[in-house]
Amino acid sequence: YTSRRWRRPLQWLAGTLLSSRPALAGGRRGSLVVTPPIPRAGDMVLLPGNQRIRLFDFGTQRTRVYAKEGFDNTLMVREIALRAGDGVGPYPPILDHDSEGATWFEEPLLAGWCFARCPAGLDPTAAVERALVDLETWSTEGAHLVPVRGHVDGLLVRLRAGLETLAERFGHDVTEWAAWLSALEEQAGDGEVSVGPTHGDLQPGNIMVGEGAREATLVDWEHCKERMLPYDRLVLALGARYQRDLARRLVDFVTGQPLPWLPPGSERGAEVAARSLLEDLTFQVEEAAGGPYRQLTAGILAREGVLRRLGPSLEALWRA
Repeated sequence: YTSRRWRRPLQWLAGTLLSSRPALAGGRRGSLVVTPPIPRAGDMVLLPGNQRIRLFDFGTQRTRVYAKEGFDNTLMVREIALRAGDGVGPYPPILDHDSEGATWFEEPLLAGWCFARCPAGLDPTAAVERALVDLETWSTEGAHLVPVRGHVDGLLVRLRAGLETLAERFGHDVTEWAAWLSALEEQAGDGEVSVGPTHGDLQPGNIMVGEGAREATLVDWEHCKERMLPYDRLVLALGARYQRDLARRLVDFVTGQPLPWLPPGSERGAEVAARSLLEDLTFQVEEAAGGPYRQLTAGILAREGVLRRLGPSLEALWRA
């Protein structure tokens, strides 16, 4: 399904034609061979992702998640530690996992749609909001106060190390980042801030909406980590994983304009924006620097475009 109405009839027509027997027979070609053969292969669908591969097993109603070769398994270790523990949290349980190398785990196969691809007649708003409230309750219960300066200094160390890696590996010019980071450091403020456990990548593609939109489940917890709150809510409200018009949405956030998923009375302003941006830039830079990529990721280039639109020192945010 698509949220863009003009695409719906074309999508339906293309999907119907391409999934017909003649189209499948004429268009298929061998692309993957597994030796020895996988038992019950007809019950399974293999889906590659950015850093992982998922094997959906409709016979057992489980999904096995594998770490791709070449990626640091730190994220896998962290997610297994979280979800295979006492099972008390806003996440689906891990049913089984590799106890030695943390190279795979199994989770329940969820029936439904990701939030970004819900059917047009389904309104998942209430279910998604309940999932967000559960997430925020869990984050708040595990939160503690830390000095803003100390936490920001730690983020800046990680950011500069990641940028140095990008410059060395890809020959990327990172000189503009010095002024951006200096501005964010200055605007982040002082005092104390709540730091707690977060999902880390709360975007519509990581929210599964069940049949009938009665419940929503947050998936893909590999980026779970302690961050300044309310990081997750802001990632979703700002559409931080979608770079198009992100500069405008950031200005809207600072100036108090309505944003989806941001309740009235939410804390706003340049200080909150600066802290959220520091957390989010750390997420993006470390992900781009940590993988076995052959070239700089499109996400980093697009985020640099967003920062340029805000000005050499991000002054569009501070003037707002």
